[in-house]
Amino acid sequence: MQLRRLVHEDYHAEAMWDTMDSDSVDTAVIQGSSMEWLSAADDESSIRSLVHDLSRGAHPREAAISWLRTEIVLKGDSSEYGTFVDRLSDEVTALICGGSRYRMARAELRKLSQYSRTAVLAIVSSAVGSHVGPYGYVVPPLVAILLGLISQVGLNAWCAGRR
Repeated sequence: MQLRRLVHEDYHAEAMWDTMDSDSVDTAVIQGSSMEWLSAADDESSIRSLVHDLSRGAHPREAAISWLRTEIVLKGDSSEYGTFVDRLSDEVTALICGGSRYRMARAELRKLSQYSRTAVLAIVSSAVGSHVGPYGYVVPPLVAILLGLISQVGLNAWCAGRR
């Protein structure tokens, strides 16, 4: 799977990061729509319904919940799917906006000389995946939607609205 293939090389991108707050990520990391981010998820067959719902104007959270219901079975009632999406959103926000447990993931993002959506998606998904449960394979498409939303809203507005 393309998401799992990351080449870790030390590029000279540090100059750009010297001007950044060390507890947040560069806004260039999250540029792009949800659809552009989903294209980096690399598993078109399993996310086809998600892409379809989003392209028809569905609210991203509702599209994510609908897609999750077809991918995994959660214990409890149907509200558990929304809870899962909300927990994942909280974790992505913590990573993007400066949560202390994600310092290493942000350091990995800083090493990238180019912001390859696939690499960013892989780093963010693997960092937050362990905090939301055993369903790691559903995390990248949902993270893709969140990164698209953050890009639309703007990093500062997203972080300020979620604190």
